[in-house]
Amino acid sequence: MTDSTAPQTSDTGSGRWTRGLMAPGARLMFSLRMRNKLALLAVSVLLPMAVLMALSLQLQWELRRTTQAELQGTAVVERLLPLMLEVQKHRGLHERVLRGDAAAMPQRGDARTALKSAVERLDTVLAQPMDYRLDDAWSPLRSQLLGLAQDGMAGPPDAAFASHTRLVDAIRQLALLNGDRSGLVLDPLPRSYYLSLLLVDTVPVTLEAMAVARGIGAAQMTQAQTGRQAGDAGADPAARDRRALLIGQVALVRRNIDELATRVAYYERHGGEALRAWPATRDAMQRLARQVDQLAASDNPGGTSADFFDQATAALDQLHGLANEASVDLQNLLRSRADAHRQQIALQAAAFVACTLLLAYLLLSLHVTFQASLRTLRRGTDAMASGDLAHRTTVHGSDELAEIGHQVDATCAQLSGMVAEIRSSAALVNLAGSQVADGSQRLSQRTDEQAGSLRSSVVAIGQLSSGVAQNAEAARALDSLTETLFQEAEQGHAAMADTVAAMARMQEAAERMAEVVAVIDDVAFQTGMLSLNAAVEAARAGESGKGFAVVASEVRHLARRCAESADEIRALIGNAASQADVSAGKLRHVAGTLDTIVGGVREVSGKLRSISTASTQQSAGLGEVTENVGNLDKITRENAALVEMSASASNTLVERAHKLREAVVSMRLRQASADEAHGLVEAAVAHIEAVGRDRAFADFHAAGSRFIDRDLYIFVMDRNGMISVFGSKPMLVGQPSSAIPGLEAVSFLEKAWAAADSGGGWIQYDVVSPGTRQVTPKESFILPLGSSEFIGCGAYRREQGTSPAALMARRHAGATA
Repeated sequence: MTDSTAPQTSDTGSGRWTRGLMAPGARLMFSLRMRNKLALLAVSVLLPMAVLMALSLQLQWELRRTTQAELQGTAVVERLLPLMLEVQKHRGLHERVLRGDAAAMPQRGDARTALKSAVERLDTVLAQPMDYRLDDAWSPLRSQLLGLAQDGMAGPPDAAFASHTRLVDAIRQLALLNGDRSGLVLDPLPRSYYLSLLLVDTVPVTLEAMAVARGIGAAQMTQAQTGRQAGDAGADPAARDRRALLIGQVALVRRNIDELATRVAYYERHGGEALRAWPATRDAMQRLARQVDQLAASDNPGGTSADFFDQATAALDQLHGLANEASVDLQNLLRSRADAHRQQIALQAAAFVACTLLLAYLLLSLHVTFQASLRTLRRGTDAMASGDLAHRTTVHGSDELAEIGHQVDATCAQLSGMVAEIRSSAALVNLAGSQVADGSQRLSQRTDEQAGSLRSSVVAIGQLSSGVAQNAEAARALDSLTETLFQEAEQGHAAMADTVAAMARMQEAAERMAEVVAVIDDVAFQTGMLSLNAAVEAARAGESGKGFAVVASEVRHLARRCAESADEIRALIGNAASQADVSAGKLRHVAGTLDTIVGGVREVSGKLRSISTASTQQSAGLGEVTENVGNLDKITRENAALVEMSASASNTLVERAHKLREAVVSMRLRQASADEAHGLVEAAVAHIEAVGRDRAFADFHAAGSRFIDRDLYIFVMDRNGMISVFGSKPMLVGQPSSAIPGLEAVSFLEKAWAAADSGGGWIQYDVVSPGTRQVTPKESFILPLGSSEFIGCGAYRREQGTSPAALMARRHAGATA
């Protein structure tokens, strides 16, 4: 528990710190309108961008200024190198003149003029607007140079040479100062750095080494031309010093050749173009070095000083040409860099302006779209607040506001469905409540009548109970009488049995007598036959047989009389037997009747006994029934009171349902409700009565009419299911109801005609929605239209479990079957 609680405490502390940190910003944002929030956001974004862009532009501007300063420094170097060459040339020529070479005097004059021109050119460059100044170093040097160009430099040759050398060093120092102040020696890129180093440092040093070697060599050759002996020259300490200086300068020239080669190689290795003048310059410098070596090694060199001077000057010019080429390349590089900086500045400025404009455009677009989305959302929420649930909130885009818009629209659709369900339910509850109230009222009346009937029944049952008690007493008396009668019937039954037995014996005697008579009759017959035979014999006997014939005649007469008597006896006996049989049958019938009577009496006695017992029990039961009916009467009176309360509650329910419907009836819904369908059917029936059947049916199909509203429309069918009106799809008119997609026509017609035949009512069924292609529940109100047709209008039912997406798709689908 401790381990699980600790992280929660930490999270709570972290959340508290986060809330504390975000509280000022949240309060600020909550206090601002959306326009001000966007403006603050724009300032928050643009201000750092502007600061960063200003710093970047300032850096680029500084780089451009540095490059411009380097260009200006390169321009100064271009004028300093010729100035240095002119001073060096004047130094050599002045050395030759001082050493006795009169032929050099005109060239020295030209050199002074060129020196003055070089000073003026440098003045022109330094007079232009520059990012740095060299006046502090240039002004004293300028005066010295102008003095040199004006009247030369007096004094011994070595002093004049040293003075010229100091001026050259001053020019070289000015070149170094120019390189430092212009930034040439601090260039950050290798190509321009090596070119700058070449121009500012290496070339001036090399030029000075070559110029010194030229001056010393020309002076030595001039001395040789004036006739001085080598031994004297060798004995002259100044000559030895100059030779040593000449050897040193040659070594310096060679070292500078190697350094120049290194600088050029570095420059080319870092992407620089090959200096075209470098091979010729290197060859000229090497030739000069060899000439100086020869000159230093020989006490009596051949050639003239003018030739040597010219050849050395040509080598210097070659080096100056290399410097000019390097200067041009450096200027091109610097100009390209300056152009690049300028383009970079322009590009950054343009990019900043473009990004600023784009950001402003995007912020403005954000503001416009955000405000449009907010207005759309506000219109949607205002419509919902005002009860217009049919309003559709469509926020374009795929951002969070669009998702909120979709949610608001889905919520509106959900509310519309709920309100439609409420209105439908309220209408149905109102109708059902009215029916319940009417039924409760009738039930209350019937209950009162039933209570009265029960009270009458209680009285009647009391009287019946009294009568049943009397009947029980009478049944007991009758049972006693029936018992006596039963005993007497038993005795009569016994006597009748004896009589029947006697009659049976008489029948037996009659039968016996009939047998005796039959014997007599047979005897008479036999006697007659004998008499007949005797007569026949007497006739045969003749006279002798006359007496026997008489006897035979008598016997025959006697036999006839016996036969007649037997016949009479037989008739009498037959009559007696018949009478005896009839009497016996009657006696048997009487006996059977007596048996039945005796059984009936016995059964009546048992029934009467049962009736007596049942009457006694019934009397007791009727007493209980009387008590129970009294209780039932009390319960019935209580039920009547409850029914009255139920009727009152039903009326209250109807009023509440009416108020509920009135509360939501002002809302405009996306889909229809049951009360609207009910009202539209009644309006359609009234319209038919007002304008006639044909005109009304045409109005039911007219698009935009009041009889086609959202998913509400009128339909009319006959008993065979033939469609006469179908507002949403007029093309179905004249077709059977089975043409409606997804409709169970038989079940639908049975329900519809059951409702129509009962005077009107609601039916429920399923149908395929054209919008969702799904089975959709629907309920319609049906009224009879004459005796052979019915008219109706339906509204979709919103069932539990229906998804919001399906509901929205269904509501968007429009009119369906």
